[in-house]
Amino acid sequence: MKKILLSRNYLALGAIILLITSIYISCKKSANNDLPATQLELVAEARSYFEDEVVNLPQLNDHNLRHSLDKTPLWDKASTKKISIGDAVIVPIKYEHKIKIGYEDGKDQKELEKTSYLMVYKDKKQNLQAEWVVLLPTATSNSKKFVGSLVIEHWNGKFKRGYAIGDEEEIFSIEPASEQIFKKITYKRREYCFTINHYGYISVGGYNGPQQLLGSESFCSGTANNGETQKTYGSSEGGGGGPEDYTYIIDCNNIINGTAVWSDDCKTCIGGTTGLATCPQDVKKTDSLKTNYPCLDKLIFNKLASDSAFRKLLWPFMGKFTALPDITYTYSSQSWGPSKYSLGETRGNNLMSSTVYLNKSALTNASKLFIAVTLIHETAHAYSKFTIVNGVYGNPIQVTNSAWSISILDYVKARETYLGGVSNYTDHSTFLESYFDNMVNMLQKWGGNDYTLKEYRMAALYGLDNAGEAPPATQPAQLYAYNVLKLDLLNIYENIKSKYSITSAELNTFNLNNTINIPTANKLPSICP
Repeated sequence: MKKILLSRNYLALGAIILLITSIYISCKKSANNDLPATQLELVAEARSYFEDEVVNLPQLNDHNLRHSLDKTPLWDKASTKKISIGDAVIVPIKYEHKIKIGYEDGKDQKELEKTSYLMVYKDKKQNLQAEWVVLLPTATSNSKKFVGSLVIEHWNGKFKRGYAIGDEEEIFSIEPASEQIFKKITYKRREYCFTINHYGYISVGGYNGPQQLLGSESFCSGTANNGETQKTYGSSEGGGGGPEDYTYIIDCNNIINGTAVWSDDCKTCIGGTTGLATCPQDVKKTDSLKTNYPCLDKLIFNKLASDSAFRKLLWPFMGKFTALPDITYTYSSQSWGPSKYSLGETRGNNLMSSTVYLNKSALTNASKLFIAVTLIHETAHAYSKFTIVNGVYGNPIQVTNSAWSISILDYVKARETYLGGVSNYTDHSTFLESYFDNMVNMLQKWGGNDYTLKEYRMAALYGLDNAGEAPPATQPAQLYAYNVLKLDLLNIYENIKSKYSITSAELNTFNLNNTINIPTANKLPSICP
């Protein structure tokens, strides 16, 4: 995929060489680069302990659906919190399937990803502990404090301790009573007992059926503590403090104790750190695109737009005022073989606005996976153009309102390379070094288990080694600078391949299998299911 620019003069050799030098010496930052050094050290220590001592704990093979799910800590989203016995690292979790949990009445179901997390801390003996925490607040509570149930387990699901917390701050210690999976059961209520149901979807032919009850788990308690503060909680399996140390909730934008909420009217997450105070305006799609490719919205674009990270790329273009920039999606005829397969391109127009042109041959012949990554890639180009032309590289406001921290690049350097005709270097190097995993996460949220993590990574790489069109030989100084930047981009690209153990041969085969050798079931259909 390439980025076509408005015509501009190339920079003089001296300015470009100075730029090259400044780019080489710029420092790389971690995904948690907004954390102070001491907190980064806590996260690094927690991750090392988890990967060395915890992740390979033996499976329980019990009858709990929740325990059977593959789950992955999102270390790039980790944060630190003060608890009663010191510092703790709180890490959101991504699950292989989207499962909701709720009480027996079926009301106010919560996504498991939004109400559970990994917590790593040092106990009173300074031994590291890792705990899988699952919370389920009650639907009826208006209290600002947590009211509901709290289950704390080892990473493999082995129970450590649990609590039920009431409106009057009364606390019950709870223990598992029964677990059922993949069948409906009859519940018999007993004193101080409750059941948490697991809800999800059965996928048939790649499409989800109606939500179903997939399993459950029950907990029972003895006597409440009548609201008095407990001096000791749980059993010797514990090691942490009291239940107040665990009552963090992850909002719909994946922010711990965030304030973003899901809006049924908007069908999206608004408020908090989303950058959306009200329902966003739909982006523009030409009538011909909607008419000729009716399944593009339903199967790809709308599913991408349900992800808050992708919506942040759309954020500059979603205002309701005519003076704000637009992003328009349409299609055009572009190269499609035998040696070059273009998926799409983005062209700037009207200063900060952009038009994304999807290759109509790709819409017909490429895999849905490659169409999805094209929408992410080209929308990111449009976002990048907006931030550069608008002069907001490095603007602190953009760190919270945009998709990634633009301050990783100095605005002047970025603008000089952009106006100098090598925007693909600017954009693609940024995508690779600072946003690659985010792009992969968007694809995973779109496609779920249809592809492996490695396949998502290979798809996200498509086109990122393209530094743009070279200057003509009649401009030797500019051509020299371009070649230096191109080599730098290729080095970054190869580093990503090496990091994720992707060989050139398997990447080439994968690309061919998503552009040429594609089963009909993997292509965008003309009639939507």
